[in-house]
Amino acid sequence: MRWMLLTETYLPELNGVTITLSKLTEGLIARGHQVHIVRPRQGRDDKPIAHPANPGHTLVWSVPLFWVKGIRLGMPYLGQLKNEIKKFKPDILHVATEGWLGFAGVTAAHAYKIPVVSSYHTNFFAYSRFYGLGFLRTLGYWYFRLAHNATLKTFVPSQTVLRQLQSYKFKNLEIMSRGVETDVFSPAHRSEELRRSWGVGPDDIVMFYNGRIAPEKNFPLMLKCYERLKKIDPNARLVIAGGSHGSLKEKLQREHPEIIFTGVITGLPRSQHYASADLFVFSSSTETYGNVILEAMSSALVVLAYDYAAPRENIVDGVNGFLAPFKKENEFISRFDEILKKRSEWKKIAAAARESVKDRSWDNVVDKYIGSIRGLKG
Repeated sequence: MRWMLLTETYLPELNGVTITLSKLTEGLIARGHQVHIVRPRQGRDDKPIAHPANPGHTLVWSVPLFWVKGIRLGMPYLGQLKNEIKKFKPDILHVATEGWLGFAGVTAAHAYKIPVVSSYHTNFFAYSRFYGLGFLRTLGYWYFRLAHNATLKTFVPSQTVLRQLQSYKFKNLEIMSRGVETDVFSPAHRSEELRRSWGVGPDDIVMFYNGRIAPEKNFPLMLKCYERLKKIDPNARLVIAGGSHGSLKEKLQREHPEIIFTGVITGLPRSQHYASADLFVFSSSTETYGNVILEAMSSALVVLAYDYAAPRENIVDGVNGFLAPFKKENEFISRFDEILKKRSEWKKIAAAARESVKDRSWDNVVDKYIGSIRGLKG
């Protein structure tokens, strides 16, 4: 089969959206399918990114999303999109966006009677209040629902998101979960040399975070936990990996010079950073899923997160990680204090975390996705 994938926003670091779409592309091509990606151009010098599966690639004109640094939106150039469809002749069109480009893709698919599906990756309704766009929430509900309900299926990552969108009258929802590469994210990659470079000894505690450094990730709550950690282990370190979208990183660096900021890390260094830490405190309450939860569990870290999305679906509280009631900050901090008192149990909990995700392969995710697509007609 021939699959055309439209993705609106493109971030160079390995965020959850990029990983999911990359693994989906690799899995389809490995099974003998053809894939063509259409995405926004990220600047004058932008070229199709090197990809292990080597899919076809079309770049469309884009404009910056001014209130979120580093993100550009593809323009709805319907004529170019129709020409690409005529050339590639896709059997299915997958729209991984609700933006202008995605809506143009839905329109073109209907015009050529091509089956079209969509996937929901970004919690716009929660993010909007962090960027001064709360006034757009009502319009966003209407527009997002219109875009997704015009497709045959909308794939969502978790039961949490499915129930949320059902309450907003979204239709034809189906779960497409997430996988994790347990050989890539493994305690075997733990590096004492890396820990020494952080200034910690074998018995000191390292808290780790990987992801976008952005307001919606709730860094104030993470820092409250870190401050409590420092009281019991003055040598403890907080290591933060990921790209910055806005001025938050600079603010954190000024106020907390002892925190280690690595920037975006990929490949083996990324695996080593996970495995060389001890705790993964995920304070965000705005995720559609949270791939990093699986990566941390696979790396045998002790995880604390709010009880929703990926944490709810993968963590058994007190057994392979810890959960706090959703958006209850005081209880989140209380759970963190409890974790610190249970340090003698960390090794057992971390081992249980890794064991619980060992069968969460991307192959299973891709196979289920293909099975859901077969037989759809435009």
